[in-house]
Amino acid sequence: MSNFITRTHCPACKSTHAKVLLDLPYDSGAVFEFLEKKYKNMGVFEPELIAGGRYIVSECLACNLLFQQQQPTDELLATVYSKWINYDAASSRHHYRRGGKLEQYNAEFIVLKLWSKEKQLKVFDYGMGYGQWLHGEAVGCGMV
Repeated sequence: MSNFITRTHCPACKSTHAKVLLDLPYDSGAVFEFLEKKYKNMGVFEPELIAGGRYIVSECLACNLLFQQQQPTDELLATVYSKWINYDAASSRHHYRRGGKLEQYNAEFIVLKLWSKEKQLKVFDYGMGYGQWLHGEAVGCGMV
């Protein structure tokens, strides 16, 4: 049984027309290495739970939303948030590393601005960790 559900349409506008921008396996290569390092450092990592899943980023051709085509099941998310993450350790590491790195936020927004070809960007910052794009100095970039 897979721990991922494949989206067949855009979660924003419901269009079925999208193009794949990135397609990588969760259980090997760069995505696996990132997840392994992140979650082993935060608490627990169970690689068998991501076996067979793919990190697929698609762009909706109707509304330009970027979204993950495969989303974790509720069961996988419950495991990640209840078992894999040690919240006290994660919070202290977060404030130490990312706290007020204006340069990093600016670099992220520059990349997005170049990708968007000068369209007005809107960021839906939900389920994205600590929401740093919409916190503090990032809002001052005028790109949200």
